[in-house]
Amino acid sequence: MQANLTYHTPTVESISELVHAFYADVRQDALLGPVFDEALNGQWDGHLHRLVDFWSTVLLGSRSFKGNVLGKHMQQQGITPAHFAAWVRLCNDHTARLLALIPLLHCRGRGSCGS
Repeated sequence: MQANLTYHTPTVESISELVHAFYADVRQDALLGPVFDEALNGQWDGHLHRLVDFWSTVLLGSRSFKGNVLGKHMQQQGITPAHFAAWVRLCNDHTARLLALIPLLHCRGRGSCGS
C-alpha cells in the first residue's frame, strides 16, 4: 500500500522562519553560540539575511545568494568535529520538528484531524 503524502513547497517565508528559529538555538548553544558570536562580531541580522538567501537559492532556485560558502567557512579558526556535530544535532532537531508538523498541517487544512 502506498502512503498518500502531501509535500509542501517551501517558500521564502518558511525558509526564513526555519533559519531564524534554528539560529536562535545556535546562539543559545554553549558550544556554538560563542563561536558564531565571535565570527559574526554582532552582525547577526546581515548573516541571517544571507542564510535565507542561500537556502532560497538551494531550495527555490532563486539565485539570490552570491558568495563562496566553503571558502568563507574554511577561514574560521578553531572549528572542531565537536562543533560540526553540535550544528548537525541542532539541524536534525529542527528538521525533525518541521517534518513532524507536516501531517498535522495537512489534516488541519482539510478541517479534520480525527480518526
